[in-house]
Amino acid sequence: MNKTLIRAALAAAGLAVSGSALAAPYAGGAFAISGREYDDVDTAYGWQGFLGYRFDAFPIQLEAGYFDAGDADITSWPGVSLNFSGLTASVGAYFASPALVGWVKAGYYDGDAEIGDSFTTLTQDSSGAFIGAGVDWNLTETVALRFDLQNYFEIKDFTGQTDINGSSDVTVIAAGIVLNFPSGARTGTRTVSNNVRAAPTTPAYPAATSPAPALAPAARPAAPTGQQPYAAGQSVAIAKATPLLDQPRSDAGVGRFLALGEVVILRSYVVNARGTWWYVQSSDLTGWVAEPTLGAQQP
Repeated sequence: MNKTLIRAALAAAGLAVSGSALAAPYAGGAFAISGREYDDVDTAYGWQGFLGYRFDAFPIQLEAGYFDAGDADITSWPGVSLNFSGLTASVGAYFASPALVGWVKAGYYDGDAEIGDSFTTLTQDSSGAFIGAGVDWNLTETVALRFDLQNYFEIKDFTGQTDINGSSDVTVIAAGIVLNFPSGARTGTRTVSNNVRAAPTTPAYPAATSPAPALAPAARPAAPTGQQPYAAGQSVAIAKATPLLDQPRSDAGVGRFLALGEVVILRSYVVNARGTWWYVQSSDLTGWVAEPTLGAQQP
């Protein structure tokens, strides 16, 4: 991941600490609930960690953090989910009273977006801008409750799908604990921490290009007892949502995901160290799938 901007923000925070009247450094963590713009993507549950500085000389806060958005299940693709995790850096303005500290901020996220199932996970860098606002409720001089709302712009998700938008905004609601570390006399202002989410990364998938299949044996060995025998030319339903791969191996490029129940036509197969693989024809692409993902033959 390219974290140049995040490192620059941390360096700026270090310079400000050495040259300004520090209100207090702070650190904390939070439980996060995130939602995407798609109707068929469920709410995800994740967490955030953060640390930052707020200054007495001017109402500015600097913050850096990490967050894991959690798995967001795709209801139209059973077994497939989206996730994003990464680093964040932000600059914000705050206002304070003895009981509460409110703040607004804007920043940059850089992380890994993922899409996949238990069989294959694809990862790609995703970065961009986010904004947020929130409040810290001071329980004591050193402990506060944090509540905040954030929006991350254009986090990648279905990258490489020609018929689906490759990114979406992600809205995050978070609640957690802030620990303040006062460095001296305080005026009633309170340190605040910012939870940052992110994301992601959903990985870029190479578009399927109908690659030439590897040479397959002319005849299929007898299937083990009790296992459904398959043969070239058969129509078969997909028994488990699975990626359509460019090559007969699990880490190959992905054309798209085949949904549960989608019917494909078997063309040829190979057996290698990673199992038995079938070269199949879907409604729009050709590619490889692992034999355990195949289901019943269709008329």
